[in-house]
Amino acid sequence: MYFEQGRADLLPPVRARLDTLAAALAQRPALHLEVQGHTDNQGDPFINQRLSRQRAEAVCQYLATQGVEAARLRAVGYGGTRPVADNNQPDQRPRNRRVVLRPLP
Repeated sequence: MYFEQGRADLLPPVRARLDTLAAALAQRPALHLEVQGHTDNQGDPFINQRLSRQRAEAVCQYLATQGVEAARLRAVGYGGTRPVADNNQPDQRPRNRRVVLRPLP
């Protein structure tokens, strides 16, 4: 799930994916998720840390509106510390502005 630079707003394609995820989570009530927010490396690291957390929280809030219990979700912000693409390449940076879902034990 990707985001625009400097924003934590959910884009329409992200909402559609979250609707599908919420339906799947309804079928697996024991599944808990860590919702990991990330940013690229542009700008102030402190602001990026906060933005990454806001992205994760936006996903959690949306899933809660779709009936997923908030207790099943844990929002974490990693800022720009875990890139999956080369931040030195402007065309690659958008891949780092993301939220990743990880199942919790």
